[in-house]
Amino acid sequence: MHKREFSATLVLIIVTSMICGFTVPLLVNSATRTNSAVIPEPGVEIPNTVFASLSTDEIDSAIIIGNWSESGLTGRYHLDLPNPSITEEEGKIIALTFVDDDLRAFLDEDPENPKTNRMNEWRYVFFNGTRLENGIYDYEAYVCITLNSMTGRVIGCYEVLSKEFLALLYSGRSYCPLKNETEAQYMGRDYLLEHNYTLPYNTYLLDTRIEMFHYESAPGEPENVTRPMYIIELGIARNRVLPGRMHQGLLIQIDGVTGRVFRFEYRALQLPEVSLANLVSISTARTVAHEYVLNDNKERAVYLRLVHSFWVQLDYELAWAFAYELNLSSGVSVEEFYVNARSGTSFYPEPLFSGGISLGSNPFIGIVLVLFASTIVGVTGYSVTMKKIRRGS
Repeated sequence: MHKREFSATLVLIIVTSMICGFTVPLLVNSATRTNSAVIPEPGVEIPNTVFASLSTDEIDSAIIIGNWSESGLTGRYHLDLPNPSITEEEGKIIALTFVDDDLRAFLDEDPENPKTNRMNEWRYVFFNGTRLENGIYDYEAYVCITLNSMTGRVIGCYEVLSKEFLALLYSGRSYCPLKNETEAQYMGRDYLLEHNYTLPYNTYLLDTRIEMFHYESAPGEPENVTRPMYIIELGIARNRVLPGRMHQGLLIQIDGVTGRVFRFEYRALQLPEVSLANLVSISTARTVAHEYVLNDNKERAVYLRLVHSFWVQLDYELAWAFAYELNLSSGVSVEEFYVNARSGTSFYPEPLFSGGISLGSNPFIGIVLVLFASTIVGVTGYSVTMKKIRRGS
């Protein structure tokens, strides 16, 4: 074979390996990416549920509205919040007014009120009992009310009542035990109507389920009576993207024995318009999640969320959220595991999941490996061709 022919073969091999080195990684990358057309709906649209009568095109004042901006890093968004519009004393009056009339008369205010957090939420505690020096309550009744301090709207109410105190409240009237999840949804809807809450049209019914919990009576030794708790989750999305679970929308928990709403949250965050291009596919993200999640946990749902970044306060990133059913000693619970929707790496693992770091967690590592393999092919082809040239000389 002439040297010219060997040179042509050499050039062909090198060019082919270079093309493979650059195109194959791009194909691998595109195969692990998705677009907005395949982002799943987070749940059932609110007009198709029992909550349809609450839907409106107006924004309820419970919803947190801030100013969004890109933080300078690709795919990361920063949130700035306005200052509170009410005083602490005004907030206390609003909080106490929200408590049921039959319960309010028995409650005293915690002198440590109020407490604030990074979302400008104010928390007021009222209780019947004693607050110990270490901050623990010895109580028969405990009620915590949370306010959106930027609007003065109640966005949370959580109560814990002893068995004896509950019997006192319901003396002369009977409990309203729930029979199924549909009854729980109607009771949740009536609770929202009673307190004049509305839902935007982009609200979804995410889940209605039963979890068992231990009902502890106080004071004295807890009785640990296991009873059903109905949980209703509603999410307010934008282009099928939900906020992080803590501020995704509404949470209603109802005691299945008494029919009493003992926990209510309307923590919703209005999201910005975010780019949904070039996201890691659900299947790729699921593979990453399986490296951390124990195999006996059943996947319940998949959501695309804009979640709070672990590293920077009030910075947010897109993540695939995999909801899993966890079998606990008290029954089934639902927890989520997050995978960054752009990088394909896991967020901080939850304690109920297994741990460990895997190189396979990042799809870009696969791209580098393919590029490296293509380079090896090119070098090998070059070496073989040069040997033939020398033999032919």
